[in-house]
Amino acid sequence: MRRFSLTLAVFIAAAAFVTQVRGVSAVGKSQVAARTPKPAYSKEVKELLDRFDAFQKAANTLQADFKQENHSSLLLAPAVLEGNLSLSKPSSIRYTYKSPDPLVFLIHGGYLTAHDPGRMLAAHVDVRRYEQKVFRYMGLTEPVEELVKHFTPTVEVSKIAGQARLILKPLKGKAQEKLASLVFEINKSTGAPA
Repeated sequence: MRRFSLTLAVFIAAAAFVTQVRGVSAVGKSQVAARTPKPAYSKEVKELLDRFDAFQKAANTLQADFKQENHSSLLLAPAVLEGNLSLSKPSSIRYTYKSPDPLVFLIHGGYLTAHDPGRMLAAHVDVRRYEQKVFRYMGLTEPVEELVKHFTPTVEVSKIAGQARLILKPLKGKAQEKLASLVFEINKSTGAPA
C-alpha cells in the first residue's frame, strides 16, 4: 500500500508541479514572452523540433513504451520503472507501469484513476484543476514553442538507424530539482516518438 500511495502522491505532485513550471502565477503570458528571448538552435535541432511539433499536432492517438529512472539520495540505486503510454486526443492518457510492479494511471474526464492490481487498490482523484496542463506536458501534446520556454533541447545520435535522441533539460531551478531530463527517441523523417 505504501508504494501505491507514494506513487500516486508523486503523480499528483507532478500535476501540481506542472503548474509551477508554466510560470503564469503573477506574471501575464505576454510579459513572460517579452522577457524570454527566442533561442537559436542548430539546423539539426530546429528541423527535428519542427518534425516533432508537426507529428504532435497531426496525431490523434499515440502508444509508446517508456523507461523512467528515479534518482534520490534516499535510494541505494536508481528506481527504474518501465511501461507503456497510451494517448487519445483530446483528453485521455493512460500510463501502464509493467515493472518493477504493475500500476495503471488513467486521466480521463477530469479524473485520475490509479490502480495497483498487485495490492488490489484503486483511487479516483478529481484533477480537473490540473487536467489540461497535465495532458499538455505528460501527454506529449505541448507545442514546441512552449516547451523551449522551459527546456533546452539538444539532439544526439541514436544507436538505432533512422532515429535521433531528443533531450530536453529543464531551464529553471524548481524544474531542475525535480527532473534531470526528458529523453525521446524520435524518427528522423516523421518526427514521431519511436
